[in-house]
Amino acid sequence: MKNSETKHHVEIEGVILTEKAIRQLKAFQDGNNEDLKFQLENISNAICYIASRMYTMEDEELKDAAMVISNLSCVRDNIINLKKP
Repeated sequence: MKNSETKHHVEIEGVILTEKAIRQLKAFQDGNNEDLKFQLENISNAICYIASRMYTMEDEELKDAAMVISNLSCVRDNIINLKKP
């Protein structure tokens, strides 16, 4: 007797999309990408806020802030590719 296995993901070109990932992508793309736009705006606002505070930081804090800004920028650049055409 074979084990029956319920598939809870979709694989496309080697990329596995779990149910949770599919739900999140759908939420991002609903309403003309409105949630995605909102999330991207939040990331941009965080980058701007950190940058605006950098003039009061010490050298070590500046390095950390620059790293956070760089990482957030990379995340933003990757998330923007999730837009529904």
